[in-house]
Amino acid sequence: MHKKKHRILAIGSSGDDRNAFKRFSKKMDAVYDHVLAKSVAEAAELLSSERFDAIICSSKLSDGTASDILDLKPAAPVIVVAERGSLKTAVQLMKSGAADYLVKAKGSAGLERLSQSLTDSFAREQKDECGGNIPLYRDIIDAANILIWRTDAEGRFTFINPAWEKIHGYMSEELIGRPFSDFQMPEAAEYYINEFRNCMIGEPVIGHETTFFSKQGDEILLVINMVPIIEDTGTVIGTQGIAYDMSERRRADELMQYISAKDELTGLYNLHTFLSMTEQQIKTAHREKKEILIIYAGVDNMRSINEEHGQHTGDQVLIDTANILRKTFREADILARTGGDEFVVSTLVSSKDTAALIMKRLEENFAEYNEGKNGTLELSLSFGASCHNTEQPVSIEELLSHADEKMHEAKKKKKG
Repeated sequence: MHKKKHRILAIGSSGDDRNAFKRFSKKMDAVYDHVLAKSVAEAAELLSSERFDAIICSSKLSDGTASDILDLKPAAPVIVVAERGSLKTAVQLMKSGAADYLVKAKGSAGLERLSQSLTDSFAREQKDECGGNIPLYRDIIDAANILIWRTDAEGRFTFINPAWEKIHGYMSEELIGRPFSDFQMPEAAEYYINEFRNCMIGEPVIGHETTFFSKQGDEILLVINMVPIIEDTGTVIGTQGIAYDMSERRRADELMQYISAKDELTGLYNLHTFLSMTEQQIKTAHREKKEILIIYAGVDNMRSINEEHGQHTGDQVLIDTANILRKTFREADILARTGGDEFVVSTLVSSKDTAALIMKRLEENFAEYNEGKNGTLELSLSFGASCHNTEQPVSIEELLSHADEKMHEAKKKKKG
């Protein structure tokens, strides 16, 4: 007695899709009977008049998508086949009722995976194991570099994907049966538990930022999305969610912010940042009724240093100059390298006497640095200064230009 064949409706608009379905049909002819549809409309007509045991559907169709097929509420399980994998799309389609979500693979591997998915779908129907739960697409979840999990109603892990071990070192047995809050600092755990409770009363959690400790003891910044798992009866039996590790992105953002604000060689601010910060400093000067002293400095004989001792020594001279400026000025003062061998400082002063004291301290620090040095390695700077008076305000650009002119005049005098 021959076993009854399963009837399969294969839906695909492109020639490649239909050819793939035909190859599968030819290979599995002894097991399945196949009917091909080219569009949502054609599939809807077939589903209204014929019975199918399973549906294989391309994610994109000429007149719609796989979601439109799922909207028809077919009685048969729907397996969606996509050109490229997307976890977000997979979860959306699963929530809409898809039985599985496959990414196209070449050759026999793709046929085997499709055959296995059909077999699994039929087995689930026979055993009535669907029960409203959302089947997780195994390949995507296993390969994903994001954290995926499920918990019970008490918040204890019941499922984790391999990324927990690949990225953060935790084996499955170390997490299953324990709540996520066990791996957090108390304050972060308190906020997470509140979000978990909200989820358990049916409220999705989107974009919750929190931290937890990796197996190696590193504190990891995560952004969590979490939704309740709801039975057909409406009872919330747990949660499932995904989390993105934002630690690397934050470090990258901080690095980019640092790079965009600082001079790479000396670590001082660049001119763009100096101008922006000095504008804020001018507001402070007005509020505190103080003056701003702008000091423009240029290293003397920089070309000779580079020619006689090399670029590396020249770079070190610039770094040493930056360090002497840091030593001389307060943390609240704004120090920048404007380019080449030139530097600028902006500092709040209460009187011209204060400005004179600052210049004296600066000269003393350079003299200390030069002890025991001679020739071109003796560090010499030319200075120019200008003051911003709140009662006679001028733009920061004018102040810089005035200080720059004085600095170059001082350089010319030294050269004779």
